[in-house]
Order: sequence, then structure tokens, then C-alpha cells
Amino acid sequence: MFKDLYNSIESIIAYCLPEKMGVITPYEKRMFAKGGVREYRLANKETDTLLIEKVEKISRAAGYKQTPKLFIYKSPHQNAGSMYNGSILISTAAIENETEKEIEATLAHEITHKLHRRTKILNTLTLTSLSLLGAGYITHKTYKYLKLNKPDKPILHILSIAALFSFFGNLTDKILTIPERAMQRILEKDADRGAAILTGDADAVLSHLKDLKEKYGDEEYEKRSDNILTELRRTHPHYDERISYIEKVKKEIEEKGIKNLSPTKFF
Repeated sequence: MFKDLYNSIESIIAYCLPEKMGVITPYEKRMFAKGGVREYRLANKETDTLLIEKVEKISRAAGYKQTPKLFIYKSPHQNAGSMYNGSILISTAAIENETEKEIEATLAHEITHKLHRRTKILNTLTLTSLSLLGAGYITHKTYKYLKLNKPDKPILHILSIAALFSFFGNLTDKILTIPERAMQRILEKDADRGAAILTGDADAVLSHLKDLKEKYGDEEYEKRSDNILTELRRTHPHYDERISYIEKVKKEIEEKGIKNLSPTKFF
């Protein structure tokens, strides 16, 4: 829980600080270290012209005046991500195995997440704060209910409170992260929607999701669990749900046209 609070505060600081283009910041270094990524670099116009052009094009469509930084990192898995400071990441496997249209859809998905930053930061900070307050309140009431007298040794008093707070802290954190994870799943589907709208190519998004399902659908993190808590605490919807959703978005685009649709519901 305290780790979540620290991450929330760090994310807000990263969100508020001006982006340093062309420079790898200490925050970005820590994020890569947390993810176990050792080999990464900033994309540049000399060696990554096509990627930079795609990011610039999608950023303009999303309404950004400044193109976000793009990091390329070494990984055998097709993956991409975005940091709280707005930087976009894409793996070497994604670049090597995806078509140009699929790469564009991947980048548009992450740039839509850039639009979600404020929502994600506020959700995390609010729920972490509620966890701390809830744990403190329940600890106080429990201590009074059990009629625990203050021991002669202050250290025992402190340890007993810490033990209760730790127990209720973990409990409230697990409960309160359920709505946060639900929001994360909504934002994931919205990022797929944003990719379809920003690129104007829902078929490429569908093709990409189906390819990911075929390659990674049997992985342990993707399998459905009989444990309802496991499902409620998922950060990403299952591929079938995402594919079904984009099929609806595609139909909506065909009926209404892109101009009548907002690029995202969360900005």
C-alpha cells in the first residue's frame, strides 16, 4: 500500500514536471528498472524515421502540439506501454513482427493512454489515500474494541498497532483496488477505441488484437480464472472482450463516421 502511495506521488511529480525531450530522465530510468528492462534507447529521426513520423502523425490527430518521446526497448514479446510523464514505449519484437498498420495501431493505443494520465493518477492517489484512512480508522476501532491496554514497554504498543494497521491496510487496499482495476480495464478498451479512431483503421486494430490472442492467448496471465477475485483484479480485459468491443466500434464508425466520434471518452 505504501508502495502504491509512493508510486502515485512520483507519478504526479512526473506528470507536473515539463517533459525533457531528447533526454532520458531519472524517472524513466527507474520505470525501466522496475520493469526489468535493461536495454532501451530513445528513438531518433536518423535511425527510426518511420516510427517517429507515425508518432508525430498520431499525436497531431490526438491534438498534441508536442510529440511524446518514444523509447524502443529489447524484448521477445510484442508489447508497448506509456509512462505517467507521457513517454511511449514499444518493444523490438513489436517492431519486427507487426505490419506498419499494426504498429500504427499500437502507437495510437499508447498515445490514447497519454490522454488517460490524469484519470489514472487521480484514481490511484484517491484509492491509496482511502486505503490509508480506512486502515487507520479500522485499526483504531479494533484497538478500542479489544480493550488493549498500553503496555509498559512502548515498543510493544507500537508493534501491536503496526501489526493491526498492516493487516487492515492490506485488506482495504485489496478491496479498494477492485474499482481501480475495473477502471483500468475500461481505459484499455478505450485505448483500443482511440487507436481505431486516431488511425482511421479499425481493421488494423482488430487484426492486431487477433494476432496477439493467437500468440499470447494461452499465457497464464491471459487465461480466465475460476477465482472471482483474480478476475476482478485484472488490469486488462481478455482478448475476446477487446475484439468484440472493437467490432462494435467498427460498426459505429461505419454508421456515423469518425468525424462524429470523440477520439476518447476521457479527455
